[in-house]
Amino acid sequence: RMALSRCRRLCRCAFFTVLQARSLSVCGVKGTKRPSFDRPLPPKSPPTAYLRFVKENLHKLPSELAPKEKIKTIAVQWKSLAEEDKARYVSEYEAAKEEYKKDLDEFLQNVDEEYVKAYEKFKKKKQYYKGIMQSKRKGEYVKRKMSAYLVFTSENFKEIYANQPEDSDSIQKLANTSKELGARWKAMDQADKEAFQEKAEKINEERNNTQVDAKLNEALKKSKNAAAKKEKVETEATMKVNDETKAVETKPGGDSGEAVAKAANIPDKDASAN
Repeated sequence: RMALSRCRRLCRCAFFTVLQARSLSVCGVKGTKRPSFDRPLPPKSPPTAYLRFVKENLHKLPSELAPKEKIKTIAVQWKSLAEEDKARYVSEYEAAKEEYKKDLDEFLQNVDEEYVKAYEKFKKKKQYYKGIMQSKRKGEYVKRKMSAYLVFTSENFKEIYANQPEDSDSIQKLANTSKELGARWKAMDQADKEAFQEKAEKINEERNNTQVDAKLNEALKKSKNAAAKKEKVETEATMKVNDETKAVETKPGGDSGEAVAKAANIPDKDASAN
């Protein structure tokens, strides 16, 4: 029990040390690591008949089409496809589905409770990673604030870890590195700690400015789009009035003044007087 408890403490210590040492990169876009699973993954379900049709025919569409237009076009093609042509994709899917069921039954025979827990943990990490990457692409990811100790750790971790004995394992190296980092930080003068605090504040200020600039750019982009949309509507309305005016002028016996007023939504003087 004591050995197991000590091993758990070392693992926790090593885990937090790695987080602290990689704090500058973990919070950035490039440093976020995709979660991995060191065990065999369950077999994937086969693509449906429609997905097989999409994979086979999507690249045949014109490249100048937008992605949404391609999806709409391929959906229309699938709906208008003859039943005998659809049967080929359906039969391929059914055959792959039977093979998938066999592989899944064989895989489940070797699955125990420990594997289920590990796989559920992996799925949660994968979902968290997916959310982080989506928020980064949208510009909504808020980076973690740096502290003086995290800056000190990021600058000294590699040096201390490299000086550890080569015969010790990675967990022991991480544990010893974490202990030495903590000891150095405690023994450090207050003036040196304040220097790291200034570095941390500078990093946080740069991050805040970057996030503010991103929000301002997004707001400016939205305002430009709104102005362009308004200008487009006004132009279309003006063109419509001009077309109706020309139609009335070319029509024999037409009252051009009344038609122009109606096209431009100008109220009648007699009606407004009443």
